[in-house]
Amino acid sequence: MAEKNRPRMPAAQRRELLMDAAQHIMKESGIAAATTRAITAHAGMPHGAFHYCFSSKEELFSALLHRELDASLKEAWDAVSGQPTSFFDALLAALMAYLDRVQQDPEHHILIAELTATASRTPELAGIPAWEHEQYVNHVSELLKAWRASTGNTLVMPLRSLAEVLTTCASGLGATWLATRDTEKSRASARLLASALAQAATGTARM
Repeated sequence: MAEKNRPRMPAAQRRELLMDAAQHIMKESGIAAATTRAITAHAGMPHGAFHYCFSSKEELFSALLHRELDASLKEAWDAVSGQPTSFFDALLAALMAYLDRVQQDPEHHILIAELTATASRTPELAGIPAWEHEQYVNHVSELLKAWRASTGNTLVMPLRSLAEVLTTCASGLGATWLATRDTEKSRASARLLASALAQAATGTARM
């Protein structure tokens, strides 16, 4: 009777709760443990609520990847605040901010990597990894434009190419730290990468 009298929860709120539950289960026990029954039980919902919100578990995976991508774009790359005085400073701050984010919640980044790998192997989700990369590159391109205006640097390489390389470098740094957990070496690598990228982009050396 209490269930019947409970106010009806909006579908959007149910979707968020189901994604939160799925993310928690995957972090704790891996992707395979995130069955629809386990997800709804953790969210405190009847099993039928899952298919009211998502047509399949693949659709939930897709929604979860999109949500986490949005969060990453807002929190990691935008961490470079203020007006950088040089491209080296901006690039180094961006790479360090990304490393910091990975180090603060490694389980989260392992989960996203596993979800992305699962998407690559799943026909219904196969386009998501390429879309994810494109969104990152687009966002980084806009940041690079702002940094170029702030520093007054003239770039000697295409801005889009620089965005592609910076995105790849950040991803590689994060993956390497997750594998080694060696913060000192990872930060040293970030400094070398920022110096090399700044030199390639502007034609000026900085260490």
